[in-house]
Amino acid sequence: KLLSKVVLAEGDLDSELLGLNAATAQQLTEQVDIVIHSAASIGLEADVQSTLHCNYLGTQRLLQLAARMTRLRCFLHVSTAYVNMNVDKGTTVDEVLYPLKVGKQLSCYSDIVDDLMSTEPEVANVRAQMYMDMWGFPNTYTMGKNLTEKLVAAAHRGGLPTAIVRPSLVCGLAGSPYPGYCGNLAGPVGMGVAMAVGLFDKLESVAMVPTHVWDAVPGDVVSSVILAAAAATAAGVAINEYAEEVPDSAG
Repeated sequence: KLLSKVVLAEGDLDSELLGLNAATAQQLTEQVDIVIHSAASIGLEADVQSTLHCNYLGTQRLLQLAARMTRLRCFLHVSTAYVNMNVDKGTTVDEVLYPLKVGKQLSCYSDIVDDLMSTEPEVANVRAQMYMDMWGFPNTYTMGKNLTEKLVAAAHRGGLPTAIVRPSLVCGLAGSPYPGYCGNLAGPVGMGVAMAVGLFDKLESVAMVPTHVWDAVPGDVVSSVILAAAAATAAGVAINEYAEEVPDSAG
């Protein structure tokens, strides 16, 4: 009975207009009231243009589609708990968008993306490393997710009802319907298997230091938070100060 309500619409975040045909796009704009955007490239060390093409530009395309949805009540973006890994060690990371700065000057997220996407891939990777070194991001994934959150916040300030959820490492289920179930070996599940068979055997590895924290969260907990956040946003519950002003352009 539940599956009878599911309609599959094939698309592609990397394609213009999300790879949707005209009929499907029209159906979505007329019928959808809640968008949960959880698709992403999760390669930590991917080339910066590959990361931004999927995670930033893909989100931008979906936001543009959402802006045309006549019944839209919530656009929920699934980000990551590690989006602010560039803050100082030991800092309490609040539910805010921390600005990126060069000295005292605020940096424009869209100008950064334009800079990285407008050059040859090899040059873009060098520039991306410069940005990561300057701001303290460990990889292109976290920097790309940080820039994408600022894109979503700009859409929120423009009137789109948005919410952001930041899960940490998503692992198997804690409860219903099958406690312990995991569908693949991605993320902490694969790390757990590797640890169990003894592959984390270096003194500096996470498995060898008792004080290290493995920040994992069960998949069903994440899905519950996503649904609750979407419902709250759809009901008009808003904490707009979290969408802190971030410059949209250098001017």
